[in-house]
Amino acid sequence: MAPQPVEAVFFFRWDKQTSQATYQRISKSSRYTKNYLQVSGPPGDVLDEVFGRVGDEEVALRWRWPGDHGGQTGKLRLHKGEPGSAKRVHLTWDSAGKAPKTWKLGDPGDPLVSIPGDPDGKDEAEADAALQEVTDADIRPWFVAVKLEGEDDELHARAYLENPPPGLERADLARLPAGLLGAINATETQSGFFRPVHSPPPPARAPKILAAVQEALAKDPNVLLVGPPGTGKTVALEDLRAMVEHADAPLSFDPELIDDAFGADAENAGKVISLVFHSSYSYENFVAGLVPRSENGELGLEARPGPLLNLATWAARSDRRALLLLDEFNRGPTAAIFGDTLALLDGSKRAGVGGGGAHIARPFADQEMTVPREYANEEGSVEVSPELRLPKNLHIVAALNSSDRSVAPLDAALRRRFAIVRVDPDLELLADHFGVALATEPPSTLDAPAEAWTDDEVKTLALCLLAALNERIGFVLGDDFLLGHALLWPVGESEDPQVALLEAFDQRIVGSLRLAFADQDDLLAAILGVGSPQSPAPAGSAVAVWRQPPPEVEAFALPHLEVHPVAAMDWPDAAAALLRVARRQT
Repeated sequence: MAPQPVEAVFFFRWDKQTSQATYQRISKSSRYTKNYLQVSGPPGDVLDEVFGRVGDEEVALRWRWPGDHGGQTGKLRLHKGEPGSAKRVHLTWDSAGKAPKTWKLGDPGDPLVSIPGDPDGKDEAEADAALQEVTDADIRPWFVAVKLEGEDDELHARAYLENPPPGLERADLARLPAGLLGAINATETQSGFFRPVHSPPPPARAPKILAAVQEALAKDPNVLLVGPPGTGKTVALEDLRAMVEHADAPLSFDPELIDDAFGADAENAGKVISLVFHSSYSYENFVAGLVPRSENGELGLEARPGPLLNLATWAARSDRRALLLLDEFNRGPTAAIFGDTLALLDGSKRAGVGGGGAHIARPFADQEMTVPREYANEEGSVEVSPELRLPKNLHIVAALNSSDRSVAPLDAALRRRFAIVRVDPDLELLADHFGVALATEPPSTLDAPAEAWTDDEVKTLALCLLAALNERIGFVLGDDFLLGHALLWPVGESEDPQVALLEAFDQRIVGSLRLAFADQDDLLAAILGVGSPQSPAPAGSAVAVWRQPPPEVEAFALPHLEVHPVAAMDWPDAAAALLRVARRQT
């Protein structure tokens, strides 16, 4: 049977009540005679809801487990307690000692048995001793009952261990999906429940870039976003993270499996690691390295995997999706950070593509290396294989600023292993954010006095201003140095667009241009449209003016461009100066 969607999961802490009820019936005992688990509070209410039980009704149900040949019949019924007591319901099976096999003690050589122990005690003393051995072993069992969507009267019984002994790792509670495991860990009472909630990802803030990345990932496991600052690359990485972490992968359950019967849930649909490269980041941080450890008072070195190996180990199973996000990709020694794993990056060399994929000896292959428990492979093992492979469902998406020339160029061998997505300023997205029509030339409405402009007209000026500046920058420096639309994003969020535009121009646009055109006043003047020292723009109508050197140094100095803070001007003068730039006047 294929995995099926889960409607609800009920779980019970293994304690005195549950252990005695599920052991076996012992004659002349008042304690080993129950054929039910008692449930009260919210778990009892949810049981009633999913099985449709109301009032004093009894609802027939059937307990299931693999190979059960018909299972075990039972009921959901109201506890016959004292009048006025809190409502309690019983999950029963037909008779004492006939609890689901998966909840009983036995030989763990039987794949249905998760709780080792003697199931054949003939009196209370022998039964108590068998249950005490489980307590002393500190394995801390949990009973789990799974209600599937579309099954009106069935519960599937399983058992898991918080602290499984060697040989029973298959029953490790930590292997349950994250949402269910979180509900169990948060339970302070004897019983609890988990109902999957599939929350959609938040709306994408960079939908065009996200769509382009998804299209590229369909063909290549590695994608590199390249563009000027402020164009939404980092925002797109955050959108990708949200999309993977909130993927609509409902909690599923395969009734025919004992081990790994649960599939992904909305809280464990994919794993994402985000990194920012920098000059000190290294292969040892990224792939694997040796770190100090202390054991029994002696210092030594331990081989420890980095983010790449952690995700590669976890993503070895085909239904798992792993995403590695790398921002500021060219700010570190990227080729050295990847090192020999460069040979495994190509899509054709990934594990699962036409076979086992390419592999190399992992770093420190002669030493034991383990990933954190949350990155265990599909068998639940945390051991890192001596052969290093990158699975096809491990995607790498990186981003770099094309204008950053303060770092070494990206290694050609690394660059050709990435599908490159160009990310440029998006005036259309900015217009949508502003709630105005797209414009690159100032409309005639801006001929009116600036005091009469509406907020939308101020936002339209912002669009035209960015379009004009970027047109000039593209010709002077090239597209790698264009101004990103994020520089003017606050204009669309402010209650006073006039103030927001002036502040954005002074602090963001002029600040960026000064860095790009350091000691190049003639080029900066051309971008700002203020003419040359020989033919300057009219005084009082431009965002900057040329200052001639004083007579005593004019033989040694050149004219200097002085940029006026527009936020310090009266609004009509500031609007006129910015409009001059937007109209491409000189």
